Amino acid sequence: MALSADGARLLATGRDGVVYLWHDSGRAGPSLRAENGELADAAFSPDGRRVVTAGDDRAVRVWDADTGEEVSNCIGHEAGVLGVRFSPDGLKMASASGDGTVRLWDARTGAQLAAFGGHQSYVQGVAFHPSGRLLASASADETVRLWDLSSGRELATLAGHTGPVRSLSFSPDGRRLASAGEDGTVRLWDVAGRQEVLGLPVPGKVRWVAFSPDGRRLAAANSDGTVKVWDATPLESP
Repeated sequence: MALSADGARLLATGRDGVVYLWHDSGRAGPSLRAENGELADAAFSPDGRRVVTAGDDRAVRVWDADTGEEVSNCIGHEAGVLGVRFSPDGLKMASASGDGTVRLWDARTGAQLAAFGGHQSYVQGVAFHPSGRLLASASADETVRLWDLSSGRELATLAGHTGPVRSLSFSPDGRRLASAGEDGTVRLWDVAGRQEVLGLPVPGKVRWVAFSPDGRRLAAANSDGTVKVWDATPLESP
């Protein structure tokens, strides 16, 4: 489930291979239906006009959020796509796949711009730094990796989780990175120092984590169906 940046639209992915859209008025928008298989993830573009989806058919698809029409289809992964995100300027997309790679795409043409290898297992989530210059990836190899998008170089491997890492979120100021793991923890990392600064225990497997747009809250969704919310202000302290 994801909310557009302006809060005007909400989307949810289903095991039926459909993304459902709603407007803030409660009115349903167009349904985005994949041709084959399930959709693992979906995200709005920064302007809310497009949606990118990740599917087990190995494709990254871009859709018009108003009409429901498919705009482009990015092909290159060798296994199902598990996570997708737009860059902050909306010009690029990143995808995480069961083939162990992270790929960068041109959001307008669908052309592949780069492929990042290094993870030792499938990659489940990606997140762009607010500056758009860094990318973080979360993997079942129990690590989070940071990538420099201008050079394609791996900047750091963040180790600390003792289970697969599922989801990532940068704080709005870009100083912290939160990661959600199946080891029952949310871990907070200092981006500049590239080290863990805090571990938050959560019973069960943590599936999703996100900072609020103002950076004041940190939320995590658990496999038992519960959501935990923390005051992120003290978490942001040096």
